[in-house]
Amino acid sequence: MFEQVAQGKIDLALGVFPSLTTDVSMEVLFEESFSCLLDRRTLPKDGVLDLESYLERPHIQVSMDGGANGEVDSLLRAEGMRRRIAVSVPHWRTAPSLLHHTDLILTVATRTLEDTLLNPDLVQLSPPFNIPRFPFVQIWHQRFCDDPSHAWLREQVKQVVAHTVQVD
Repeated sequence: MFEQVAQGKIDLALGVFPSLTTDVSMEVLFEESFSCLLDRRTLPKDGVLDLESYLERPHIQVSMDGGANGEVDSLLRAEGMRRRIAVSVPHWRTAPSLLHHTDLILTVATRTLEDTLLNPDLVQLSPPFNIPRFPFVQIWHQRFCDDPSHAWLREQVKQVVAHTVQVD
């Protein structure tokens, strides 16, 4: 989406954009964290998912392009670790349904799970290693910075998000 904003193909994009060019403006809408989702029956008796188990088990990756270039994999690589991606899906909404009766782990943005009807056999846990919080933003090309109608749209998005985001 970033390229489409930069090229003027779309006026506003919401998401996570780790790097921006100088011709694209942004506003942070909220800070996000990660959670792990897995079948509770595959946890050890103590109910703890440790780092060793996390790395050994197969994972579902959410990636539009199928590459292992996301935040989780980048952090693991920086520490000399690697997780095994068994399944890659292009959107997070499909991933939880693949976990039931498997040893797969899904690591996703916590808020993506809030309005999802989850199977009661699934459990949501904190990752067994530190993943820094990250900003969820709206971005637009700078040519819209002084456009009143675009400013109105950005403000509407900001207000909607403010009413739906819980403060952590």
